[in-house]
Amino acid sequence: MHHGERDFTFIPPFHDPMDLGMALIQWWNAMQPAFRQSPQSQIPAPIYQPTKGGPPVWAPMIKSGTSGFVSILILLCWWGRALPLRKQFQENSRPLWDQMVVDVGRVLVLMQAEAKEIVASIYDTEKAQKRKTEGDIKIVRKKKRLVFQP
Repeated sequence: MHHGERDFTFIPPFHDPMDLGMALIQWWNAMQPAFRQSPQSQIPAPIYQPTKGGPPVWAPMIKSGTSGFVSILILLCWWGRALPLRKQFQENSRPLWDQMVVDVGRVLVLMQAEAKEIVASIYDTEKAQKRKTEGDIKIVRKKKRLVFQP
């Protein structure tokens, strides 16, 4: 491996896969929109559609960096790879891992659908603004992102 490259085959050692899983569930739960959050840091409630007509709910979860969605996916993979390494006396976290995989997958599908709707509405707004001299929303392109300004 060369300097600066990541070893994606490396899995950090975990004392107990359940500990990793519970920490991930707690973080995942905290990231959720309010209508999905569960008490006591359980896997979020299996509610995937907010009330109709509200603002986008999944877009705020599209984050990059160390607190981003990719980190959730990596930790979920590490947890899954650590499952066979649990000791005989440790609790089996496989059922929780299975639930998390399903939940994260469903949220990803919803995030993708919402992102498509947002992008479509942005381009519709851009077209409308070209026809008007002043609009309610100003869209500024910065690098590869779209920034909304009132």
